[in-house]
Amino acid sequence: MGKPGIAQKKGVMDIIKNWIAQNKQVWLTLYVPAYLTVFCLLQARQVPARTVHFALDYQIPFCEYFIIPYCTWYFLLIGVGLYTLLKDKNSFIKFMLFMIMGYTVCMFVYWVYPIAQDLRPAVFPRDNFCSKLVGLIYSMDPPFNILPSMHVVGSFMCAAAVANCPTVKKAVSKVLVSLLAVVISISTVFVKQHSVLDTAAAFALCVIIFFILYAPWTKAQRERISPPAQRNWLIGGIVGFAVSVLCIRFTLENLPL
Repeated sequence: MGKPGIAQKKGVMDIIKNWIAQNKQVWLTLYVPAYLTVFCLLQARQVPARTVHFALDYQIPFCEYFIIPYCTWYFLLIGVGLYTLLKDKNSFIKFMLFMIMGYTVCMFVYWVYPIAQDLRPAVFPRDNFCSKLVGLIYSMDPPFNILPSMHVVGSFMCAAAVANCPTVKKAVSKVLVSLLAVVISISTVFVKQHSVLDTAAAFALCVIIFFILYAPWTKAQRERISPPAQRNWLIGGIVGFAVSVLCIRFTLENLPL
């Protein structure tokens, strides 16, 4: 007679195996440990890095309170990832493809053109919980390999996934996630983790990936949406492309070459 504990454990394992067999998109999550490994290796290597010096960065004051939305980023990524994984297969696949495309581009840029910054304050103006949290983040994340900003890419990746997820019915939920993505992106420059150039480059990258993944490219996709929506996608594509070009040009013109 078998032990009840072993039988129960086997039953749980069978449930997990069956769920994975029916949701093969979960294997895309293997990209996460792969990219984290590559990023850590890039952070650990000893190579000369060009330092960003941009006038607008020195006009933006350090504000430790922005570390709260900055850290919210981690919960946003996990939350949106789990929600789309459990609720809508196509939304999760596009969420992961956005990550794979965006973060792979970031890794490649970090490898061929490492950028550093010296924007961090030598002394915090106030001693409080948020300042201590900023110090903790500083100790774990050295100020190089920063352009494009993965924080910005991840934020807009989540906003795009929620905005286009059919199981998210309430417009207010989509708006709130989009606003949170904007606030998180802004927080990166106020806690001096990133330069304005990092956010501009990341925004340009996000716009390009967004239209690759979400625009109605095929005839079947266009037939499922109204003519006004088609027109909006066309206008948005033109504007998005123009903004991307401007952001890329702005970034390149101010990079230390």
